[in-house]
Amino acid sequence: MLPVILLIGLLCYFYYRSIPPVTAILESQAQQLLSETEHQIVTQVLAEQGESIGSISLVERKENGNIAGVEVNTAVVNQIRNEIMLRMNKELEEYAKNGYGIPIGTLIGSIWTAERGPKVKFRLSSVTQSDSTVTGTLTSAGYNQTLHRITLEINLHAFAVLPGYRQPVDFHNEFVLAETVIVGAVPLYATRTID
Repeated sequence: MLPVILLIGLLCYFYYRSIPPVTAILESQAQQLLSETEHQIVTQVLAEQGESIGSISLVERKENGNIAGVEVNTAVVNQIRNEIMLRMNKELEEYAKNGYGIPIGTLIGSIWTAERGPKVKFRLSSVTQSDSTVTGTLTSAGYNQTLHRITLEINLHAFAVLPGYRQPVDFHNEFVLAETVIVGAVPLYATRTID
């Protein structure tokens, strides 16, 4: 009876001792998988947009050539954003069904066994929350120049699941949809009235 209790105790000790490294490796592998998937999808969607990419941001000028404003083609931006998010969610559903393998040697955490051995499948459980935000910024780019940048920020919250382990994974990435350097006359002065 004593050997059985000692064996169970030893197994519990190694199980609880392995939780921090395994969950860290699991989260890292899930982050890498999400990053690679996102980059592939973004590249595909932007390549498919072709000529419409150039029409995301339009600089409007007055008759005298001075800049009147910058107009963003929201229809094109929303189309790109929706297509990227739709494809990301489809890929994540596939990962939830089929899983993704991590070599056992990697889970052990030793540099001698990394990327070796049979693969243990982990799944990305259904994404609990996915959202994206489009932002536009104007920043100084030098004398008489302004940089107009439109970015898409993607946030995903999911769980990476391995038998005996469940690790929350938060993925955040931002990439540029359009960038325009605007060259134009700068007013000599600016006034602000305070009421």
